Amino acid sequence: MNKKSFKIYKSSAGSGKTYTLSKNYIRLALKNPGYFKRILAVTFTNKAAEQMKTRILEMVHGMSIGHEKELIIDFSKFYNISIEDVIDRSRKLESNILHNYSYFSITTIDTFFYSIIQAFTRDLKFRGVFNIEMDHDLVINEVVENFLLSVKKSSNLS
Repeated sequence: MNKKSFKIYKSSAGSGKTYTLSKNYIRLALKNPGYFKRILAVTFTNKAAEQMKTRILEMVHGMSIGHEKELIIDFSKFYNISIEDVIDRSRKLESNILHNYSYFSITTIDTFFYSIIQAFTRDLKFRGVFNIEMDHDLVINEVVENFLLSVKKSSNLS
């Protein structure tokens, strides 16, 4: 049975989470040059997303010129390929990411969910204006207010 694992990295600031996540992203992306288009990385903040993108590009570039020796050796062992093949895959990956940057998907949770909601509104041909709101009290108050405004004064409900 092909069982996918789910990993959670929880540690304090400065402990290497971004490095670990970047390394795992690269490990997946090295499968083939276009595979990065199928990877979604989600973070909490825009700053974290940008840091991770920068870190990945720096690491891939370093590997493509042979400077990230530890990573190159790790990936060589992981994929059971030569060091030269890892460097070659890194060059191709770097080129593909830079030429297809819009597919380099590292985003925030709220941006990710907003894009999902947007996709559904198009599918449902919904042309209305909508907002994503995280303030529960505001949402409850607005829903109740809209409901009360829609109740007709002469109805049994009123």
